[in-house]
Amino acid sequence: MRTLTYEVPSSDDGRQIKYVIRSRLGISHRQLGRLKGCDGMRVNGETVHANRVVRTGDRIELLLEYDGVPDAQPPSEFGAYASGVAHGPTVPADLPDPEAQADERELIARLSPSGSARTRLELAEEIIVYEDSDLLIVDKPAPLPTGASAHKSGLTLELLLCARYGAAWQFRPVNRLDKGTSGLMALAHTAHAHHLMQQQLHTPEFRRVYRAITQGAPVPERGRIELPIGRVPGSAVKRCVTAQGRPCVTHYDTLWSGDGKALVQLELETGRTHQIRVHLAALGCPVYGDFLYGVEEPERLPGRFALHSHVLMCIQPVTNEQLGFTSELPDELTRLLPSRV
Repeated sequence: MRTLTYEVPSSDDGRQIKYVIRSRLGISHRQLGRLKGCDGMRVNGETVHANRVVRTGDRIELLLEYDGVPDAQPPSEFGAYASGVAHGPTVPADLPDPEAQADERELIARLSPSGSARTRLELAEEIIVYEDSDLLIVDKPAPLPTGASAHKSGLTLELLLCARYGAAWQFRPVNRLDKGTSGLMALAHTAHAHHLMQQQLHTPEFRRVYRAITQGAPVPERGRIELPIGRVPGSAVKRCVTAQGRPCVTHYDTLWSGDGKALVQLELETGRTHQIRVHLAALGCPVYGDFLYGVEEPERLPGRFALHSHVLMCIQPVTNEQLGFTSELPDELTRLLPSRV
């Protein structure tokens, strides 16, 4: 159970609680409905209705269910997790075939930063960078899909995290990374936190900095790419620069170039599907190993391309604390660069 508290200031004296919590705590209309349905609003310890008028000094408490499981503990309480027991129902392995189980163990070992993980739970533990009762920051390895696909089955980030938190935990990504992209990614533990983070996502408060190794070097070395992106007609996956597309802005700076490659740092002002990949391809220097937008087949990168989510900065949605995280290029990408870079 996640509890939000708010002491009513004089400026909110005489207002109904439903208006106070929506304007001051960012509670959505849907969340308000959930609170009303489970008697989740209290004033000075007393359960109240949404029309209750509050007074200066009143203490409002909102009882937010942790993903719909009233008795589940917030993820910041590590006691059960540390012992390898996740809250909620046990997630089945869903791999009755011994050969499939062996293949998954091999993939987990390859994705493991330490090389020692052998189970979904062990790998999930390794890739978590930060968590509190509202947010989860992970360092996603590649090639690992973010979520399940209607057309494919196999290991995903969602399955890894459900192995840690239990099947009742809901997968709420704030931003997404392609299967072939590695690095930092934010998720929300509660519907309330997800709602607030989605509002923050396309503002300067939510910063995403990527590093890419490219085929060729950008000209000029640094700049701003402002090209609209839309779907390629007839394709459910591929994007292209098109006047009918959505506005997209990417800032870039070349950190190193040589040997037909470049190391480029990029920051998203918007965050569209395949934005960096499409923008770099439009500059004539696609992401190294990008099978979808590359101009030729370079040295193979098994299951991935040379794009990495390097820095993620955001505001904790409930406490308003500034958070910042950094993830360095993984070994399979640094091997493409000279040792001095």
